Amino acid sequence: MNIKTPQFEYVFYFLFRTYLPIYRPMAEQRWEEPLLDPLPSQSPDVLKGGIRFEEDKRLFRRDVPAGQPLTEWRDYLNQSWLQIVQVYAEAYEDEQKAAQYCQNALVGVTLLILDKGQPAQQHTLTIPVDDSQIDQVQFSQPDASELPLFCLNIKDFHQTAACYRFQPLTSQGRACLKNLSLCFDSEKLPYLAPLQNTESAANPAFLVSCFYYGETVPDANPSAWRTPVENILLGKGLSKHSSLLSTLFTRMMMAQWQFMRIHEAAKDLRNRLQERNRYYADYVRTSKQRSSGALC
Repeated sequence: MNIKTPQFEYVFYFLFRTYLPIYRPMAEQRWEEPLLDPLPSQSPDVLKGGIRFEEDKRLFRRDVPAGQPLTEWRDYLNQSWLQIVQVYAEAYEDEQKAAQYCQNALVGVTLLILDKGQPAQQHTLTIPVDDSQIDQVQFSQPDASELPLFCLNIKDFHQTAACYRFQPLTSQGRACLKNLSLCFDSEKLPYLAPLQNTESAANPAFLVSCFYYGETVPDANPSAWRTPVENILLGKGLSKHSSLLSTLFTRMMMAQWQFMRIHEAAKDLRNRLQERNRYYADYVRTSKQRSSGALC
């Protein structure tokens, strides 16, 4: 019996802050990451200790073994998370300290599907949500009217490769407009939850994207065009360098993380202003009633 090999694989990108601010009376301190950079004679590796992005971020990539079904993505996400925590634990020489730092310093995670055969819109994945209003979220590619993140025309193969960002939908098929953060728990697989309304909460973002190589695959030598694309965009053969997609997803995770925090802060401010407006409206109404009673 012939077993059909899956035409896709997927990888995870993890983005961390390299330090955490510690606010104390009369002083501001920082909780620095451990020493993860290699020796001067060695090069940074996104598959090992990660690579620095700008001055205050560190990016890791973890590849899922080829041929693994997308239905098990949460298991592999959890395994990848534990592997990275172990990297910090070895550097700190303290597993508990490493786990706490990673939980607080995580900015976001991106799952990238590398599609070698099927149209990207056939891929969907579901993740539970710890919320009273939403039980789960499904990430699916937007319809054909939505533009991809970018397109790549491959010379001599007469095809267009494209990268899409999947959109979160509720179980009713509607767009999920609620800000949700990714949670890692030792007792269960990763899940989403509403943002915590505290300044110290990490509230990491979770994104899903798919890079679709195109429809025309040369039968004689399919790697002739796929390998250079993977090396340039993903850095598969050049893991010691920052690839184009590494930069793109780092920017996307930072933007989503900052947007969620700003949006939640704006909602909190609006609620407090509305409460203050109601207080003054009640005060004015009560004052008018008292004045009318005194005149009578």
